[in-house]
Amino acid sequence: MRAEAIRLMRRAHTAQGINLAAWDDMSYRLDPGHPMWDNQGSDPKSTVSAIRGFRTITAFTHLIPNGPWSSEETQRTIGAMAKLIFEKAWKALPPMLRMMGMEESDAAAFLAGLEAEVQNPGYRSYAKYKVWCARKI
Repeated sequence: MRAEAIRLMRRAHTAQGINLAAWDDMSYRLDPGHPMWDNQGSDPKSTVSAIRGFRTITAFTHLIPNGPWSSEETQRTIGAMAKLIFEKAWKALPPMLRMMGMEESDAAAFLAGLEAEVQNPGYRSYAKYKVWCARKI
């Protein structure tokens, strides 16, 4: 159910015009060579130019357990917090499902099944967290 819930959330966000692919392109978007910075004709090596953007861009991806089931204590703590976040995030699903045309009773049943799965310690999943570090030019 979690995979279906994530798929539905992504579809609802996309229907609202939210570009979820922006996260995958973030390193390129931060780079001064990206068109949004409008740096054409500027010298990126000049220390006094009006170049806009970021430099020394690094990206990290972390897999975080969605529950306190890890054998490592730190990951258990992080997983417990992630579980709380996901429990709250799923509460946003019913209005999104209604906007997508799902009947209220079907949305409530879907959410009940999802919550039961989240509470079941037999289901284990990870969330992918992306982090970017960069220096502003």
